[in-house]
Amino acid sequence: TMHRGKNAWTGHGAIDIDGDLSAPTGYSVEQCQDRCTQDSLCECVALRPFDGKCWKRRMCEAAGWTSDSGFDVYMKQHGEHIIHWHPHTSSNSTKVCMYELWE
Repeated sequence: TMHRGKNAWTGHGAIDIDGDLSAPTGYSVEQCQDRCTQDSLCECVALRPFDGKCWKRRMCEAAGWTSDSGFDVYMKQHGEHIIHWHPHTSSNSTKVCMYELWE
């Protein structure tokens, strides 16, 4: 689930898997989410859209995230086997991207 304008890192609602030096740049939303999908420890990613810098995070808790218009956090939905990405409209009619794991 996308959380626009939020950031997460160690001490702020998550624990870092990537640091500033190891997080890649130039990633799309889908590429960043795929990085997380490939890592069983990853629960969410923090993405800086202007340059596509993508940080993997674990133990993600939205209550601890900070507000920052330069970042978006994408939370992994738990399930099994095949991953499907699809657009979803939230209750406030804002289009967001969700991904789900299906059995």
